[in-house]
Amino acid sequence: MLLCFPVITECVRRYLSIVEAARALQMLEEGHTQRRVAQGLGVSPSVINRLWRRYQDDGLYTRRPGQGRRRMTSTRQDRYLRVLATRNRQSTARALQNDFQRATGVRVSNQTVRNRLHEDGLRARRPVVAPVLTLAHRRARLEFARDHVQWQLRHWTPVLFSDESRFSFDQRLPCEDMLESGTHRATLWDMTSMMVVP
Repeated sequence: MLLCFPVITECVRRYLSIVEAARALQMLEEGHTQRRVAQGLGVSPSVINRLWRRYQDDGLYTRRPGQGRRRMTSTRQDRYLRVLATRNRQSTARALQNDFQRATGVRVSNQTVRNRLHEDGLRARRPVVAPVLTLAHRRARLEFARDHVQWQLRHWTPVLFSDESRFSFDQRLPCEDMLESGTHRATLWDMTSMMVVP
């Protein structure tokens, strides 16, 4: 089961494989905190807490037999579901559920489809919406770039763009003189926005 929190950019897993459980116990015995172990393995801290308590009580780190609901899909069917999803990245969980049922005869919920895809690291994505650039737009951008390629910082200072976005860079760029002093930040502009030169 995966839980997604709006503040965190990644989903937090709620389970560990046997190898990961053994690694977590080793880290705990080496003196790492439960929170640190959870971050290192990409799971919720409650998973590590339950694992540690079970290990202290029973001396076991594997799941007890018979825990949880039996899986509706086999490993082979999970692999087929992953193939279906990667062949058509635009398909929804409902569409994948229908295709999977038609092909295998196994009826699963669309939440099960999502769970299997999450286990394989596949996440739902929205396609990027960007303005459609026509040939005229491209020509205008190229002409603008050619006209202003020689401009220095003093030429750009009085220019006001209507659509600004600030980006941070991890490494120094050739145009370091345009960056704010030592912060590795620059303001970039959308070339389709309005430019006002006083």
